[in-house]
Amino acid sequence: MENTSGFHYGAGLELELTDKIAVAAEVLYNRQGAIYEFDEIDPALDSTIKLNYIAIPVLGKYYIYERFALEAGPQFSYLVNAASNLTFGNLTETFDVKSQFTKLDVSALVGASYVFESGFLIGVRFGMGMNNIAKTDDNFESYKLKNNLFQCTLGYRF
Repeated sequence: MENTSGFHYGAGLELELTDKIAVAAEVLYNRQGAIYEFDEIDPALDSTIKLNYIAIPVLGKYYIYERFALEAGPQFSYLVNAASNLTFGNLTETFDVKSQFTKLDVSALVGASYVFESGFLIGVRFGMGMNNIAKTDDNFESYKLKNNLFQCTLGYRF
């Protein structure tokens, strides 16, 4: 299984508690996913899974310098839709697979951000899924799937 690239966008608020400590909450639209190759069945067969979430990270931030912060906290995500693009050679078909995944996902985030004097900001985050997002069924083998993500952020702070 390979990771795929996705995107995220949204808005957030930050509340300064002290000169060094702040709390931030955001509402984001995240696209996550994976590519699974079925080499044991047929090397020409693969599936790209795209999971779209509305995510709410709540982060504690510690400012090491005036505009550079380390951040950590939970992210709560709700699955909006899920699709699998099944490819065999030159043929591709898309399937709705939302019913195969849990609606809620919880991740632990760690990252860093920097706000330039102009208000532009950059940031990086790593998120580790805390719960199994695959629904299990007594008729099928139990799968353990967890979302892990790496995000790069460009934004503007008002």
